[in-house]
Amino acid sequence: MRYPQLFATKAIEKKLEAGVKKDIIWHTQGSGKTALAYYNVRFLQDYYQRKNIIPKFYFIVDRLDLLTQAQREFTSRGLIVHSISSREAFSTAIKATKVLHNNTGKPEITVVNIQKFKDDPDVLQTLDYDVAIQRVYFLDEVHRSYNPKGSFLANLDQSDRNAIKIGLTGTPLLGEDYNSRVLFGDYIHKYYYNASIADGYTLRLIREEIASHYKIALQQALKEVEVAQGDIDKKQLYAHARFVEPMLA
Repeated sequence: MRYPQLFATKAIEKKLEAGVKKDIIWHTQGSGKTALAYYNVRFLQDYYQRKNIIPKFYFIVDRLDLLTQAQREFTSRGLIVHSISSREAFSTAIKATKVLHNNTGKPEITVVNIQKFKDDPDVLQTLDYDVAIQRVYFLDEVHRSYNPKGSFLANLDQSDRNAIKIGLTGTPLLGEDYNSRVLFGDYIHKYYYNASIADGYTLRLIREEIASHYKIALQQALKEVEVAQGDIDKKQLYAHARFVEPMLA
């Protein structure tokens, strides 16, 4: 566990002790937010069991590749992973009072891909809450796909008003109209990009060349613009629709 993850974990504990149920971890990209969720599955399991409460953990993503990535990382660290990628499976899982799906007794997390049903008003129905179970949701990339006008977040709140929701982001939305803090609460802990650079932990950026067939398409597009427009300023040339469209592609 790196020090930002340790400090974030202790900050989560402090928030829980204060009765806070929904807030954000702002840790820069590549700093180990999935690992942070793993450490907190272990930490919060002990935390709640000392209170005679059984925790049930969810890791929510909005893309299939993120589900696969999270599943691989959790599994490699020794967690049993229960994956959900359909509306019906999530609806069933959210209503179940069973905490573990495995028979080994090992710690478990349910990884959910909400891409296809995030704004489905019927996916989550209000359930009779079992007071012995504490649901803990880690919501990955909360800056991106959680629509404030959609129904998923509202239904998640309604399905279990006592659930803990911990948003994870490296780039929170800071605008007035669509603000991460408005949707998910205040910041539990922050670890900025400059701190990661100072730690020598930030991964190098990799420059990748444009594939050859794209280069050919772009060269052809430029020729077509020159033929159509004749002598044209370079700014206009590169802003022309015939060049911009294949460039975006």
